[in-house]
Amino acid sequence: MITAQQIRDVYEKASSEFAGSASYRHLLGGQADADEVRDFIRNVFLTHYLSSHIVALCFASLPSDAASLLKENLLEEMGRSEAEKPHSALLLELARGAGFSEQEIQGLIADARQQVAIFCAVRVPLPTLRELCLAVLLETVSFEFMLSRCSGPIAAALLGHYALPKRALQWFELHSEVDIRHAEEGLQVVLDYLNFHQITDSSFEHILDSSHDAARRPPRQDTSSRSRSISFEFPSVKRLAMPSKVARKATR
Repeated sequence: MITAQQIRDVYEKASSEFAGSASYRHLLGGQADADEVRDFIRNVFLTHYLSSHIVALCFASLPSDAASLLKENLLEEMGRSEAEKPHSALLLELARGAGFSEQEIQGLIADARQQVAIFCAVRVPLPTLRELCLAVLLETVSFEFMLSRCSGPIAAALLGHYALPKRALQWFELHSEVDIRHAEEGLQVVLDYLNFHQITDSSFEHILDSSHDAARRPPRQDTSSRSRSISFEFPSVKRLAMPSKVARKATR
């Protein structure tokens, strides 16, 4: 039987790989140039701007007791009030703080939507929606593990080394707080998903392997270079929000 500790170990390994990557250290050390910082912000935006849609897919696939945890996560993503803005709105503030024009931001939004279209069009090595939704859930929790550990240092670096205004860094600061809880709750959600859908240990391991292998294959559709550096990837989150020229080297 798959245990919470086994899942945690995979996530911890992926987060450690990201934290140990050359591009992450390069950014945190204040060594990135202006273009690399913009590329980093662009990748964060494209990866996460429509994250509520991804969480909604996970929520729809799990009508069990743990669904309440996903529902809470989804409501936070969508925004509860003016005081608790949608996470997408925080990403708009991040982009503006990084110097993107309103026209450029509209282009980012269009690219983020295109990313979802590409994701939905890619053939997956999984037999049913049950396995696909589990793969998406696993990666969602993987991102939350990584963000709970790395978003705080990233915010500090963007403020201290690259002079982004503090108000623009709310997205990172928020995820350094709430994703600690989401990451722990995610273990419970994954275990509940395995039980509800009666996923065997061998099927679970196959989904991990298939998702990882698919993430390592080059994209089949020719898109812009900045889109190619983005990955809905599990279990390795090393390419998440890297400067694209570094990310492309990491995937060769």
